[in-house]
Amino acid sequence: GRWSFPLSATAGLSLNRQPVSLSRTPYFLLRPGAAYSFPGRGKAELSYEIVRVVTEDELLLYEMAEGNGPGNTQRWNFTIRMNVRENLQLDLRYAGEKALRDPRPLHRGNAQLKAYF
Repeated sequence: GRWSFPLSATAGLSLNRQPVSLSRTPYFLLRPGAAYSFPGRGKAELSYEIVRVVTEDELLLYEMAEGNGPGNTQRWNFTIRMNVRENLQLDLRYAGEKALRDPRPLHRGNAQLKAYF
């Protein structure tokens, strides 16, 4: 097998020039991850993301912080794709998200079995 450890970071400053005021919204994103390849069988991937949006505004335009709300947002993902047989593939996905504005995390899962003819 083979391991890989991707890492990405983003920082940005969005400006919203409304007729009444100018709004500045800095945001920071860090996304570490890990992936393992099973030779001839499939791949497993795990990632974590934390986003920090600094603003005093209650509401933001969606584009201003790449769709993230004010404060900290955490996201985590796990995906596994395995070749069960020569013409059969299994995909399992799990994703979670915890935003500052929501007291409980959001969990999503997906399972898919593909047959190739």
